[in-house]
Amino acid sequence: AYFAKTGYPVSVDQGPPVDGYGNWLKSPLQPWQTILQINPELPYNHNIQVLLTKEMTELEGYEVYRSVGGGSFGKVAVPEEEFFSDTVTTWNQAWCYKITALCQTGTDTVRSGYSNTECVVPVSLDELLMEKGLLVYPNPVQDHFTITSNRKVSNILVYDATGKIMHEYTINGNQATIRVDGWEPGLYHLSVVTGTGVEYYKLIVIR
Repeated sequence: AYFAKTGYPVSVDQGPPVDGYGNWLKSPLQPWQTILQINPELPYNHNIQVLLTKEMTELEGYEVYRSVGGGSFGKVAVPEEEFFSDTVTTWNQAWCYKITALCQTGTDTVRSGYSNTECVVPVSLDELLMEKGLLVYPNPVQDHFTITSNRKVSNILVYDATGKIMHEYTINGNQATIRVDGWEPGLYHLSVVTGTGVEYYKLIVIR
């Protein structure tokens, strides 16, 4: 349907135009343009309600954006898995992250808006060890993880998600590196036995 006098779609409002507010149009003869680009004399917004259903879109993946120390966000990864790990190069300042989802609709790739921003402030291993007394890192883990303690570790027990003991290690020291070759991806529970008691940790193995 069109206005009888102007010839433009009835879905436009009375304006004034707001950049980014439903003012993009595309036809078989022209690429995506704003209404003002098509005709600077059109003070309208194109009001179209779009319903996206699960059948119309297929999730392709995610884009990860990062900001360090209050700087601008930049895309740092398009992870192939649902897990993302990063390498910290500076300590004691905020590392902030947000993501967008990528969906496939026909031949087009649609990017969602940004997620909420999540921030962490990394500290050095020495500082963490002083604060917590025992560290298990990295987590999630792909090939090996390290346990570092300011107390002597005697044993480490590894349980699967059902509580079954999968592995047992004798350490008798303050640090140990354990490989996870042959471990199935998933959640594991660690019991770390030290001279002052037992501490429990969750460990995620990814591939």
